[in-house]
Amino acid sequence: MSNTDFLYAMLNNIYLGMSQVTSQVPMGGDYWIELSTEMMVERMFRKFRHLFTPASKRPADICRAWIDVMDAQGFVNKHHYRFQEEGDRLRVEIQRQGCIYLEYCTTAREEGLPFVCPRMVSCKWVVSHLTDQPYQVEMTINSEGNSSIGYISPAGLADNILARKGDRITIAGERAVVVSTNTYGYLLKAIYQYAPQILPQVLYQSSYSASLVEYDRVDPRYPDKRELIEWLLQHTNYLGVIRYEIVEFDEINKRARIRGYGSYMAEMFLKHNLFLTPHMTCDSARGRLAAYFSRAWNMEMECEEMECEALGNSCCEFVVLPKHL
Repeated sequence: MSNTDFLYAMLNNIYLGMSQVTSQVPMGGDYWIELSTEMMVERMFRKFRHLFTPASKRPADICRAWIDVMDAQGFVNKHHYRFQEEGDRLRVEIQRQGCIYLEYCTTAREEGLPFVCPRMVSCKWVVSHLTDQPYQVEMTINSEGNSSIGYISPAGLADNILARKGDRITIAGERAVVVSTNTYGYLLKAIYQYAPQILPQVLYQSSYSASLVEYDRVDPRYPDKRELIEWLLQHTNYLGVIRYEIVEFDEINKRARIRGYGSYMAEMFLKHNLFLTPHMTCDSARGRLAAYFSRAWNMEMECEEMECEALGNSCCEFVVLPKHL
């Protein structure tokens, strides 16, 4: 066995090991494999970004350019890929012959393990990253055929991200209680009816305190503070709370500007008419950002919302500044 064959065998067994671990997650095995693959692709994309030259931001051109990069590195054969746009979907056909993940693909399906195609997910992630839109992969594998066919198409919110341990549902090892936005909305409405003046502070402070705990758990893994905050904000997006985008990150002057899209809190305000003032704000989002940046910059920060989706704006926009100038 050559060194290359050994490395490919190791790569396949790494994926099989990951699938074995995630098979113990009753809800979300495929999701965690896909998420891990996306994170690996993101790191590779950053490393080879200077070689990536798509002809346009059309999904087919993005995928071709990314495959060209990997082909140039000897990792794949670009002639094994075919891309065809069909409406808002991109049809991807990949020849199975010579696929370095063939052992993983075959063994995982034979053993009933969670499986996602790393090559399909790789293309999907790059399309999502370049278009700033969520996409998903739908795949058909023909064991008797010579190719695998998948479709990269616009996606809804990710689901299946919880784990079950005995009678408990957990998120990252912590017991979780799953409630619908409708149930949560009525909880907020009850507080609003009896003590409307405390609702903003309750939302802000509870989010602030919980976010400090989240930050401290992850902090040791990320020496770069911006990378740490981006990971935390991405995790919030995966939970379906809000999708954040860092517009400004000025560590020297201690100033940040963040936009949020799809705020569940804005949805609650509108659905249950929880407006306290003409200038409504997503207080839980403010508390979260204030906590993250207070920890990251080692000083007390505050967050104000300049625009809110609940008031008809296209996004929620937040500014983070030192509390004491």
